[in-house]
Amino acid sequence: PKIYPDYCHSLSPTISKWVPLRVQDIHSLSTHGMTGTELMYYKNHPIKWIRITGVIVAVDDFSSRRIYTVDDSSGACIECACPAPPPIPLVPLNYLTGAPQLTTPPTTMPQPAYPPSTEKPSVADGLDVGMVVKIKGKPNVFRDMKQIAIIKAEIILGTEVEVRCWNEVMSWRTGILSSPWEVSAEQEERFRRKAERPKKMETGKQRKKRKYAE
Repeated sequence: PKIYPDYCHSLSPTISKWVPLRVQDIHSLSTHGMTGTELMYYKNHPIKWIRITGVIVAVDDFSSRRIYTVDDSSGACIECACPAPPPIPLVPLNYLTGAPQLTTPPTTMPQPAYPPSTEKPSVADGLDVGMVVKIKGKPNVFRDMKQIAIIKAEIILGTEVEVRCWNEVMSWRTGILSSPWEVSAEQEERFRRKAERPKKMETGKQRKKRKYAE
């Protein structure tokens, strides 16, 4: 199917959505030979954000990142990566008794709120092997293997929630992803002309809004 130019992407039903996929589908995503882009394609559907549901089967810590391997029973597993948590601070010991030395706790300043990202993801505490999780992130390639760069990871409590997540996967597969994305020639030409128009100067408020969206 035809790969449409990026000026048509605002018409795509997938470009700005958390697309629920099977792990097997993620391994089949393609860049179609395009470099320097954060997009991958399912057939010709441009995909930037993905969501999976599955069981954690392994947790591996490295110097700068933590890897959760997730199995969703689709016939494949996938690594989901996030920055490694900060090391636990050492508690100084009293050299005479060997007991922890009590110190005055530092005054902590409230941290500013920020939307989660791949650099600062929102990851539930205590994720471990055997837990059912829902992970949102960006498709990534590391050493020629597909990965997910985690943006948000949460524990699924209850079979009902898990079934609902799987129903969403099947609904997307049958309702949107099973057919190629199509843009009419008139729409493509109209959006091409729109993209070629000189861009007007952004106001400070518009610039801030665009950067936040990015």
